Amino acid sequence: MQVTQQTRPTRRPTASCSHWKMPSFATVSSRSKVTVADCGSVFGVERIHFVAFSATEWKLLQPIILDVERLSNGQVIVSDDVFRLFGAGAGLERALHDYETTLVDFYISVEAGVLAGRPGRERALTRLSAYMTRVDSSQSGA
Repeated sequence: MQVTQQTRPTRRPTASCSHWKMPSFATVSSRSKVTVADCGSVFGVERIHFVAFSATEWKLLQPIILDVERLSNGQVIVSDDVFRLFGAGAGLERALHDYETTLVDFYISVEAGVLAGRPGRERALTRLSAYMTRVDSSQSGA
């Protein structure tokens, strides 16, 4: 799994990356599985966009901004403010893979709660569905 991330030293930090569109300087390798684009730094916190799943059965409908914290021991923690989930690992690539796994597991758990009639899960599933969806394998030619 490769992570594509490039930075531009002339970019000014912004308080929000809600104006997202794929930056012209971001490149996506055809071998890349977890794809991110740099979003700059806000108050010393590195931000990236999570823009694609490595799992082909999931599709991201809109990017999720992740804060990246690099610890002195080489561990990296990525977290979002949308679902309040995180991933951790020895390096950015592993942390992103852990985040992706956590996000998919969360979706499956919430979806199961809706099917079981648990209160409050429908709203969470609606919010998740605005960001991600399962890919229908019958429509993708598989």
